[in-house]
Amino acid sequence: MINLFLRAIILYVIVIVTMRLMGKRQLGQLQPYELVITIIIADLASLPMQDEKLPLIRGIIPLIALLFVQIILSVLCFKSKSVRRFINGKPITLIENGVIIQQNMKRTLTTISDILEAMHSQEISDIAQIDYAILETNGSITVFKKGEYSTLSLSDITSIDNSGTIKSSFAIPVVIDGKEVTDKPKNYNRIIKKIRNVLTTDKKEQKDILLAYSVSDNVKIIYKEK
Repeated sequence: MINLFLRAIILYVIVIVTMRLMGKRQLGQLQPYELVITIIIADLASLPMQDEKLPLIRGIIPLIALLFVQIILSVLCFKSKSVRRFINGKPITLIENGVIIQQNMKRTLTTISDILEAMHSQEISDIAQIDYAILETNGSITVFKKGEYSTLSLSDITSIDNSGTIKSSFAIPVVIDGKEVTDKPKNYNRIIKKIRNVLTTDKKEQKDILLAYSVSDNVKIIYKEK
């Protein structure tokens, strides 16, 4: 029992030192090869902890080997742009000047919900306010506002209440990827009626919608590309 306890402590310290030497990135900032190495390290460290018959050195040597692999790959990525692009890939533009590049979404398997989540995390509700949205090599989505929306402008203001408080517009998704949202806004019936009128005019069906949303009582629809 004491032997197992000591083995766990030793391996824990070695794993901590290994991860520390790999850098201070958070899990969400890891490149694909770094994430793979991290998972393998955790798996290798667990084997000597569980099996007392397995020599401790057999768990330590692979950890050291992976650490060297990680360091070598990091140095190569730092020194060579071509190696960095081959291992990490390159950022891909998902939205440009308020227009969704659906071909890139399909290529990267990015959903409209992923983009909306990235927008909302940066307090953006309307796709039209986006200058660029970029899928980074670590899987995160970076969103840049257009210059006129970086600070409060007249286009953001819808009304001023009795207390003098400015009420800003907020885009409310109503149809995502051809399906109506489950959390319906108060004026849902009026919005969906407007959407159906636009669909009739454009000779489209609801299944053709990538995203439909309401901004300041106006309806905006983005159709899927064939």
